[in-house]
Parts: sequence; structure tokens; C-alpha cells
Amino acid sequence: MKKVNVLYYLLLLALWPGVIVLTGMGLKLSRLFLLLPLLYVCWCIFSQNIIYALKKKGQLKENFDVSVTSEAEWSTFWFDRTHGELAMLCTFHPFRIQYIPVKKIWDVSVRVDRDPKAPELAALIACTFDIDGKKYRCVMFSKGRFSGFRMDGLAGVILKQATELTEEILACRRRLLG
Repeated sequence: MKKVNVLYYLLLLALWPGVIVLTGMGLKLSRLFLLLPLLYVCWCIFSQNIIYALKKKGQLKENFDVSVTSEAEWSTFWFDRTHGELAMLCTFHPFRIQYIPVKKIWDVSVRVDRDPKAPELAALIACTFDIDGKKYRCVMFSKGRFSGFRMDGLAGVILKQATELTEEILACRRRLLG
């Protein structure tokens, strides 16, 4: 499970000097080349969100029956109960949907951290996946800087989604492995 595509971000960083050189050479032809660095910066800022949105609306692989869908802060999960497979799309790795067979998922758990000042508010809801002995934590919800959300409101809905996803994965794992 790869949550960040480091190669893409290194490539973006490495292209910056080329954009500057190209802009300098292009200014001799037209002032429109001043837009090139602006377009490059806009691409760097918005490309991952655009690609993520397009990929999320796109087609999952053939014969993938979505049983449960769960939205996290930086990821989207789809679970196929029939074939025992979890599909994941991360914001920082938006170029491909990753498919993980349930047999590789050893354990899944949901963690809820409540706000110490107000126990009725959730500060963090996270799912921890143990895939082939390596733990991956996916934040489903975090409160941000100021205040959390009520457990009987938005945080409760997110917790219900996360719990449903983990229960489905664990039930499927028990069914497949006996």
C-alpha cells in the first residue's frame, strides 16, 4: 500500500529549473512566456486533486463489486465482499487505484481519540491496516486546529463508515481463511 508517489513530486521539483530556462529563452520571442511559470505552479498545486477526482469517478477494475465505500481525509476505499479485495485511491498517489487482497490484510482496527476538554467531541478517527506485517494508518477524520465534531453528528457518521469497512474486511477474511 503506497500512499505517496515520491517519484512524481521529485520530477515536479526537477522540472522547475527547466521551466525557468525555457521562460528566459521564450521571452525573446513573446511576453506570453511569462505565463509559463504561473501555469507550472498551478499544475503543481492542483494536479493531484484533479487527477484524484478524475480517477475516483473512473471505472474500477472489471468484476469488482463494490460492497462498502468509505471516504477518508486523504483516501477513498472500496471493498468487494464477493472477491475479497480492497481498493484504495490516495490523494498523494492519484495515478492508480491499488488493489489489496484480503488474504494479505492481517488485521484492521479503528481508533477514536476524543477531545480531552470535551469528551463528546472526536479529535481523530483513524483506521490501521496490518498488511503483510506492515502497519499503515489512514486518517478518516481529524479535528483540525480548533474544535472537533460531535460524535452524534459528522464524526459519528465517519466512525460508522470506518467501523463498517473494518467489520466487512475482517468478516471476509474469516470467511476466506476459515
